[in-house]
Amino acid sequence: MGIFLIIGVIFEVYLIYYLINDPSVMGELKGLVDIEFRGFLRIYLIFNILLTLVVGILIALNSIKAKEPEIKLRGKFLLMAFISWTIGAIFDASVPLNFVTLPIIRIILISSAIEFYFGFVLPDWIKTRFLT
Repeated sequence: MGIFLIIGVIFEVYLIYYLINDPSVMGELKGLVDIEFRGFLRIYLIFNILLTLVVGILIALNSIKAKEPEIKLRGKFLLMAFISWTIGAIFDASVPLNFVTLPIIRIILISSAIEFYFGFVLPDWIKTRFLT
């Protein structure tokens, strides 16, 4: 926890300093809804994305090891969700988005949201489709 606290404090000091002095150091607004991140902010976002991936995979693998088929199925959906979210988030944070890459990345992120929904909620129609 101490390491993450130190990283968080450093990031907050950096963020507040550049918000006051020169916000363009952190990124640039491209279009209406897209931001191109720069420098330390890009590195921090990628670090958080990878951290989420590791924790998510650990949670999913524990679910896959369970004895109940329903919990195993949830774990498989969560594993797919964390992996696809990570791919989409890394590309969203690091690749310049244009009319070709933006829809592809957004589709990957939307598919991860659907996979998260199946992993956390597991609707009955998904359960019967995969477990019977």
